[in-house]
Amino acid sequence: MNMSNLFNNTYNNNYTLQNKKFINDFIITINKYKFFYKHFFIGFSISFILWILYLEINPKLGNIWLRENSESNIVFAPINIINMIFYSCNNITFWYPWNWDMNPFIWIIIGTSGYLIYRYYI
Repeated sequence: MNMSNLFNNTYNNNYTLQNKKFINDFIITINKYKFFYKHFFIGFSISFILWILYLEINPKLGNIWLRENSESNIVFAPINIINMIFYSCNNITFWYPWNWDMNPFIWIIIGTSGYLIYRYYI
């Protein structure tokens, strides 16, 4: 029997076993945290939707994503939601506590944390 063949077979078998163990461990880890990720996504989504709704009814702003066009028709303008997200990154005043109600990142952090606390501890 050729020694290089014996070495290659042993090496390949060990490598395959290590790959299988890694994949198994990875799948176990994903299944272990799947419940957390699911609820994180739900909390994130609820917070984001509530922030979008709050933008429209906020007395400081209003008419962010439902606006009147030149013909006085109310139109849906989703680009303004994206602009608000980027504007809160560029404008330092959005990070002051009195403007936290308009900051999407604060809404998402507090809302997602609140939802996860509710799901896991209450």
